[in-house]
Amino acid sequence: FNVAASRPTLAQLLRYAALSSVVVVACTMAFLVGGSSGMSRDPAVIAQMRAVAPLMAATLCLHGTAVTLEGVLVAQKAFLSLGITYATFAATAAAGFTAIRSGLWAPRGSGLLGIWLVYVWFQVYRVALFVVLGGLLPKWARRKGGRDAADAADAVDALVAASDARADARADAAGA
Repeated sequence: FNVAASRPTLAQLLRYAALSSVVVVACTMAFLVGGSSGMSRDPAVIAQMRAVAPLMAATLCLHGTAVTLEGVLVAQKAFLSLGITYATFAATAAAGFTAIRSGLWAPRGSGLLGIWLVYVWFQVYRVALFVVLGGLLPKWARRKGGRDAADAADAVDALVAASDARADARADAAGA
């Protein structure tokens, strides 16, 4: 997968993801602000829904971009990078939810607001790592004279593939 050759197409996909996100966020916010009373008549529920609306909007805005960038890693067959991303996110999310539950995040707990903060973190984390691991950093942000993250991820994936090939060869030899 040639990242440099795919940049124009990727840029177009990211523009489409951004436009789609704007439409989804606009519809969601219109519903939350204007139509939330249709879901519940409880003023506390409506107030909570409106309180988390900005975090919900942030999550929805970033989701399309994250999924598009995730597709770049899939196209690169950088499955180890994806696995590392989700495994490390799971650890940070577990820590975040533990902080919420124990009241470390806020004195009386942060409730629904804290949960949505973790969702925002999920999107920001994925976008940041997928940009780096996919080799999509802009030229000014790349290391001079060094290998970029995509090369490093490819090297790790190649080592894993070689290890798998050796294991397959040993299994074939043992079975013959």
